[in-house]
Amino acid sequence: MTKPKVTVIGSINMDMVTQTDVVPEQGETVMGTGFQTVFGGKGANQAVACARLGADVKMIGRVGDDAFGELLKEGLLAEGVSVDYVKPVTHCSSGVATILLSDRDNRIIVTPGANHYVDEAYVSSYEDVIASSDIVLVQLEIPLQTVIYTVDLCAKHQVPVILNPAPAQDLPPETYEKSTYITPNESEQEQLFSKADAVLNEKLIVTQGKNGVRWVENGQTEHVAVINSCLLILLEPETHSMEHLL
Repeated sequence: MTKPKVTVIGSINMDMVTQTDVVPEQGETVMGTGFQTVFGGKGANQAVACARLGADVKMIGRVGDDAFGELLKEGLLAEGVSVDYVKPVTHCSSGVATILLSDRDNRIIVTPGANHYVDEAYVSSYEDVIASSDIVLVQLEIPLQTVIYTVDLCAKHQVPVILNPAPAQDLPPETYEKSTYITPNESEQEQLFSKADAVLNEKLIVTQGKNGVRWVENGQTEHVAVINSCLLILLEPETHSMEHLL
């Protein structure tokens, strides 16, 4: 059986996770209870999920010319994701997310770093890869103009594209129209698509975390429970990291 050819264009981050019993006030130092580095980034998470679901996956993205950059590429490669199209940016850090966990709550600072350099020219250089894909996935942790350009490129080559609109940001109506499917979570759906017309509503696959996903088909709301953790991360990568796929 031929594997589906999936191309993911998006972010690649190193998550730096610190656990503490007490969240420090301004100027205060407290002791942490644990620390780990975890491969992440919405794009990278979806690439790994697709690979584990059996697809032939190519990742288009950027990392820094630092130690994290090499580790992130090695992590993707170990999961069976092609990193032929993941190039380092000279004198730039890899994308990182600094995550503070305390009392079942979290605070996150995302520093895009090399993800800013996934620009139109970079994506354009891999137009042949996109054109030969069975489907393309994009998210919003890379420049918005790149996302708009990528969706246009997919439309040009009649390649289906799934848009994960996270973190929630407005895009031109024509970008939504050209997307095959759009996968907001419930808050993103309310923020971005609460006034969507019937045609756009039928493109939406709304993720509901552990409760699965819902969508509208022929005017009727359908629902399915999540039956595979990789499927959940594919649709809702912002709440997971590569480690949670292990």
